[in-house]
Amino acid sequence: MADKGTGLALLAQMASYNKQELLDLANYFRIPIEVRKADAVRDILGKILRHIQENPDIRDRLASDVAEDEPEQTSALARALAILMKKP
Repeated sequence: MADKGTGLALLAQMASYNKQELLDLANYFRIPIEVRKADAVRDILGKILRHIQENPDIRDRLASDVAEDEPEQTSALARALAILMKKP
C-alpha cells in the first residue's frame, strides 16, 4: 500500500509540470503521442500513461533509460515516471 501511496504522490507532482516538460519527457522516452494545441497538461499526462499502459514492454525501458546526462528536470521527471510504472 505504501508503494501505491508513493506512486499517487508522484503522479500528483507530475501533474504540476508544464506542457513542454511533459512533451520533453515523452520525447526522451520515445513515447509517440499526438498533441493538439488545446491539450492541457492532464491530457498530455494521460496520453503518456495510456501509451505505457497499452504497451507493457515499455516499463523495462523506463527503468533502464534514465540517463545521467539529461537535463536535471527531464531526468527527475523520468525517474518519477519510472517509479510510477514499477510492477507491483
